[in-house]
Amino acid sequence: MWKTIGFVSTIALQCVGIVAVAAQAEPLRITISYDPNVTAEQPAPVQIDAAQHYCLNEAIYWEGRNQEIDGMVAIGNTILNRVASADFPDTVCGVVHQGPLDGSPITRHRCQFSYYCDGLSDARPMQNILEIQAWDWADVIAEGLLAGDIEDNTDGSTYYHANYVDPFWNDVYAHVATVDDHLFYTHTW
Repeated sequence: MWKTIGFVSTIALQCVGIVAVAAQAEPLRITISYDPNVTAEQPAPVQIDAAQHYCLNEAIYWEGRNQEIDGMVAIGNTILNRVASADFPDTVCGVVHQGPLDGSPITRHRCQFSYYCDGLSDARPMQNILEIQAWDWADVIAEGLLAGDIEDNTDGSTYYHANYVDPFWNDVYAHVATVDDHLFYTHTW
């Protein structure tokens, strides 16, 4: 069973002596030593909305499950950059479930994130161990992004596409980053 640790204080980081992660079949073993001379003020934990977390997890997985960690992080950052922009909805779920920018209704293959309107199930994978692992990575990344623990690796991008497509809009925006198989863009005005 995987456990996501959402908050680790400075004290905890300085107190960890040896961390040994055994093979998949064995439990996680952690040895902690305590140094009473180490003191730090513990910040308040970040509250993360479960629905927004799920939407970000789902989008990172379906849009980037074949990418390295940096690629999944870049997709999540682009979504959060849209949330922060006045040009897009102000929630993660609003951004990833948004239809065409021209205001027309969502139809098959006509939405901002292709997985959302491709006609296929968006359910969490339950059979293939590699897909389950990719879902779990997306979950950890989504939590870290929402907690503010992961920096933006896209230079503020609000658009991206895979390197094997050539959308009509890629000449309108400034290309600011390439991460794994995706090109990231931001406004030029």
